[in-house]
Amino acid sequence: MPDKISIMFLDDEIAVLDGLRRQLRPFQSVWDMRFVSSPVEGLKTFDTAPVDIVITDLKMPHISGDTIANLFGSMPKPPAIIVLSGHSSYAELCDKITVPFEYLSKPCDPILLVKTVSNIMYNAPSRISELYDEVLQIVVEKLREHNLLKMEDLPIEYTTLLGIRKVSQYLGEMTFEYKEN
Repeated sequence: MPDKISIMFLDDEIAVLDGLRRQLRPFQSVWDMRFVSSPVEGLKTFDTAPVDIVITDLKMPHISGDTIANLFGSMPKPPAIIVLSGHSSYAELCDKITVPFEYLSKPCDPILLVKTVSNIMYNAPSRISELYDEVLQIVVEKLREHNLLKMEDLPIEYTTLLGIRKVSQYLGEMTFEYKEN
């Protein structure tokens, strides 16, 4: 995990951004916080300086928060997304947002926001997990090169660690068929 968690707060209401800035000032030493008042500006900012988490309002002019969440969530290295809304329920948002996200209602208790950010970062895949996946990929490739491993020989645990599609690609097969015992 980086030294500081980078977070973009995206809301068209300057007063809301100012309130968040004041309430979250104690976290300046551990959070790199960017406060952006336009969805278009948010996309441009992310393009030049990606962040770990995007916290977005739902109701904004020009580009809605659900569209922003879907845009950020479909990027190659997507940030975690937290949607703040005083108008919609989680169930309503699930119909509009097609990427993983967290939901907090407005007005949002700053303690709940801090806990949500901490949970996201704590549960994010660690570099150790990424290295483990890379080592596992190399091992699978080497075994395949020497004809020592076929798809049916691979334990199911490894397929869930790497993803069924990735393992299938490593082994040169296009599909994975589940066989019940």
